[in-house]
Amino acid sequence: MASVAVTLAHVAVGCNAVSNALCCIHAHPSSPPAYCGAFGAKNAVALLTSASASPLAVTATLQHRVQTQEVTRITSVRLLSTACGLQVLAGDSEGNVFLWRQTAGAWRLLHLSTAVGSGDRIPTASVAAVAVAQTRRRLLCFVAFSDGQLTVFSLREGDDDATVLARLELGVERIMETLDAMLVSGPGDASSSQDDSEESVLLAAGGVDSKVHLLEVEGGGDALTQLLTLEGHHGWIRSVAFQQRQSSESFLLASASQDQRIRLWKVTTSCRSFQTGKEATVEVQHGFQAFGATLVYTVSFDALLLGHEDWVTSVQWTQLPHSDAEDASESHEWTLLSSSMDNTLIVWTKPKTQLEAWLPSLRVGEMGGNGLLSAGVLPALDGRLDLVALSFTGQLERWTQQPAPSKLFLPAISVNGH
Repeated sequence: MASVAVTLAHVAVGCNAVSNALCCIHAHPSSPPAYCGAFGAKNAVALLTSASASPLAVTATLQHRVQTQEVTRITSVRLLSTACGLQVLAGDSEGNVFLWRQTAGAWRLLHLSTAVGSGDRIPTASVAAVAVAQTRRRLLCFVAFSDGQLTVFSLREGDDDATVLARLELGVERIMETLDAMLVSGPGDASSSQDDSEESVLLAAGGVDSKVHLLEVEGGGDALTQLLTLEGHHGWIRSVAFQQRQSSESFLLASASQDQRIRLWKVTTSCRSFQTGKEATVEVQHGFQAFGATLVYTVSFDALLLGHEDWVTSVQWTQLPHSDAEDASESHEWTLLSSSMDNTLIVWTKPKTQLEAWLPSLRVGEMGGNGLLSAGVLPALDGRLDLVALSFTGQLERWTQQPAPSKLFLPAISVNGH
């Protein structure tokens, strides 16, 4: 009897209409990852690929095969590409947390909700937001639940047994709707030069209390420490995003809010001198200082971005080729993409002028519509922007920038389905 070979030809599936259900991976333009994004598709996670010679497509779907109710949906997805492989973290509306890890082309599923942690109780409330960070020794998964809990899961290198590292009971008045994490180190810090030392992880969280919270997991530590609270917004925080620089001594944090504004915060790290004995947050010139376990964080307000006419629903940093660069280290410039319920996307840049102000250099959108829940940047082609956005109705919309010197964007083929 002749054998029949069956291969996947096409996947048509829609994205769950939830702000955190869409994630586009951050990567340097010179080294794009195998998958450029992921989104929640009912109870599964769909992985996206985009190449110059082929349209945006779903090339893989990740199933958890856990029995859930019919109305259960994936509510938050985060994709991370590391030297150890690809990591996909997702949570659903029943409080389940899943981690898929790709090794040698094969996917392994870990159900983090069943992790043990000295009697810790895993919430059954809906997952509101997730974030993930890979240090030299372990993978840290941060999960915010809709009942006000913030939980940190830890997986040691080469180990598939997750443990609950820390848990904070923030309460319903401080439900976190968005999370982002990044590795940090100070100048001359031992963790930057010794392979046996672990980096610290800085977590940004925002939600219903209209404040941005900074928290830290010390390198090698097992506690989640609250460092600093940043005030200034007058509406729920819908998105936070770190500028993921290779050198983490100084970087920007963007926060987007329902008050139609984006705030940029400058974060500078330095090694802590234990002779000071200071433990609390102190006010310094043009900002505040918070003392972590081994680092001092100096945070100052950098810029206020005005341009949207409704809720700002997401922000994402990306890098684009910079033709006027004087050296190779400045060959790519940082830009910020924002989406809004006013149905527009704005690309913010900071030209090298005397004022050095952040300006809305590009604006993309359609007349009418029901607003955009989130957006992301796909791998760029010849320095051109390729944008994808999740509409309020669950449709993935895509715009591609035309060749230079044009700044015109045209609608492009995207991925859609039920």
